[in-house]
Amino acid sequence: MSSKNESPSHKKVRLAIVAIEKGKPKDPKNKKLTMSSVAREAGVSRALIQRDMPDLYQRVMGKSGSDQAKDRIETLRAKLKEEENKRKERDEEIAELREMLANNASINATLMRENKELRSRLGLTDNVTSLFT
Repeated sequence: MSSKNESPSHKKVRLAIVAIEKGKPKDPKNKKLTMSSVAREAGVSRALIQRDMPDLYQRVMGKSGSDQAKDRIETLRAKLKEEENKRKERDEEIAELREMLANNASINATLMRENKELRSRLGLTDNVTSLFT
């Protein structure tokens, strides 16, 4: 790719793109392949890259637009799947708790009825007003 008539700034920008693509930039802030990160890594302005290096500009813009979008979509899909699994687990837990609540309400009603029946057998007066009828 390198040619003898390549300008020093063109070479810096090309090497900066390669370094960022490999994940080994000089500055750890420059992890994503964007025009700003390439310009920072190469020590040139974004305008210089856009104006004088259309081939490298297209390389960065083509890479950053589609590949980063695909990566972002994959990440979001993974997060969505994880959240859906969490929701399913919570829904199952809620259903289980509702079943337990209904079972406990049934047991409570049975015990209250038995209590009332036993009190009437013993001849105790019912001083307690039942909340549940």
